[in-house]
Amino acid sequence: APTNGKKYTVSCWVKVCQAENTRQTIYSTAGGDENEDIVVIYQTGGVTTLRLTWENSAGSPAKKSRRSYRMFRDPSAWYHMVFAWDSTQGTAADRLKVYVNNELVTPWRADIGEGLDPDADEVFRWNASGEICQVGKARQATSEFDGYIAEFHNIDGQQLTPSSFGEAGTYGEWKPKEVTGMT
Repeated sequence: APTNGKKYTVSCWVKVCQAENTRQTIYSTAGGDENEDIVVIYQTGGVTTLRLTWENSAGSPAKKSRRSYRMFRDPSAWYHMVFAWDSTQGTAADRLKVYVNNELVTPWRADIGEGLDPDADEVFRWNASGEICQVGKARQATSEFDGYIAEFHNIDGQQLTPSSFGEAGTYGEWKPKEVTGMT
């Protein structure tokens, strides 16, 4: 059972088979309307990006999200994704760090209102006690993941970097490594 709804890290490797779906969920809570955290590969206007939404009816605004400029164009590629959440951080931009293949994703789409930071001490639903959490699926049937998800790790109470889950290979490629010593 999770012990810290303010701080956690999810690491996974994903390979998208079809990017035609509007939303392909990597992980989510099962709520809905202001009760759901969701991380998706998101396609709109023929562009496939990463989108994170977290909803807290007590927050302002209740629904907050980030959408990346980073595009995912290669259907044959595996992508290592790390979502490092820590709402106890004093600097707002440090409360959510997202990495793809060991690169910090920045900037976020503030031009469309999807570049928000988590509130200070916000409790995220994914790592909160009593939430129904799903990998590869959201409550909407249209946002199931069409592809592969491997090496899925949820680390409670720590905001980690990609080096906890991967390493550079002989040719400079980013590859998984054995995850050890996590509590």
